[in-house]
Amino acid sequence: ALGAVRDLDVQIAKMGEWVTEPELIRLLLKERDNARKKLIRELSSKRYATLVRVFSAVLKRGTMSRANVKARALDVAPQMIAPHWKKIRQAVDGINVDSLPVEYHALRIRGKRLRYAVEFFSDLYGEAASDLITRLVQLKDILGKHQDAEVAMPRLRDIALQHGDVLPPQTLLTGFPLYDENGADVPEEFEAFLDDGDPPIVFTPGSAMRFGRHFF
Repeated sequence: ALGAVRDLDVQIAKMGEWVTEPELIRLLLKERDNARKKLIRELSSKRYATLVRVFSAVLKRGTMSRANVKARALDVAPQMIAPHWKKIRQAVDGINVDSLPVEYHALRIRGKRLRYAVEFFSDLYGEAASDLITRLVQLKDILGKHQDAEVAMPRLRDIALQHGDVLPPQTLLTGFPLYDENGADVPEEFEAFLDDGDPPIVFTPGSAMRFGRHFF
């Protein structure tokens, strides 16, 4: 429930960058309101109250024996960090051009877990820890944008299918919104795509507003 609200918050915030259609944003806000109501019901449930009570009791009781309390942080840190480092290396080695979105998402999760472990012991490792944390944050940000887009695409597609009758025709776009007929530089990969076979019809927000009525 929390994830659904968070995803919609991100998508609504990004709409200003992706598209400015008021009706589409209204539909997203409506979905967010419904998701938030579900979240509030979950947080108000007996099940969640039980979780909070049990988890709080575990934290108060603790799990460390007196013998373990005497262990030095420098001895414990490698044992806490090394497994996460091994897992993220395995995930990175498994990434290639054919990797699925779920694999990139798994890599992001493993990167976050490694970062949390390193941050906990950052005072012990000083600048080396800070440098690694910076790189892990950069990795998280890049993969986070990828995941946000992956989550947004099916939702926007579903909105188009379910509410296409109330959305303006120019809202249903394909192609590359950063490139229009305004003289922007076009990457070589994009030019190769356009030159490969019959030319596709590619609409951007600007061109769709001007020419969409001739096609829809």
